[in-house]
Amino acid sequence: MLWASSDGHGRLLHPVCRASMWRIGKYHTPRDFTDNQLYCGGLTHQKRMGGKCGICGDPYDQRPPRAHEIGGAKFVKSAIIVEKYSKGAIINAKVQLTANHLGYFEFSICPVHGMAAEATQECLDRHRLQVVGTGSTRYPISGGMRMVIVPLQLPASVTCKHCVFQWKYTAGNNWGYCSKSGKHRRIGRIGCGPQEHFFGCADIAIF
Repeated sequence: MLWASSDGHGRLLHPVCRASMWRIGKYHTPRDFTDNQLYCGGLTHQKRMGGKCGICGDPYDQRPPRAHEIGGAKFVKSAIIVEKYSKGAIINAKVQLTANHLGYFEFSICPVHGMAAEATQECLDRHRLQVVGTGSTRYPISGGMRMVIVPLQLPASVTCKHCVFQWKYTAGNNWGYCSKSGKHRRIGRIGCGPQEHFFGCADIAIF
């Protein structure tokens, strides 16, 4: 049986991501009508890039700064702080799924110096946020979810005049192979193997 994949779509609404700021009527930023499609150029393209992606969902092989990165020629000239939080606070991230394809969310922050500085994926990976009450940094997505609110714990040790906040959605609707624990044979099922990834970047401060 062949599984035909379809594109999942979503956007980070709180803190509002750079690509969607124009939607809330508060910021006069360029209108990105594909702000729910920041998916690394698509699964096939991401696989050609060795699984790599720009930190905000742009194709990895775009010349930095990419379109949704600070300094990018198209959407982001410099950072605009959209939310201010207290260190150690519990915050509610809000994501709109315009097409649900299961999988899970992850959220990260990276402190950077100045409004013209951009985060790196390595820095973001060091500061993954824990989902409140779960002991995990992953928030599973079940079928039917559309507007998703996720309570997150900010670290007690991080403050920043500018932090990059990253939402990453790893979809789970493609068919592939997983290794069965303790065995040398592979098991094929939905959610195994390479999956689509969606991203959103927002600029926040933590005091």
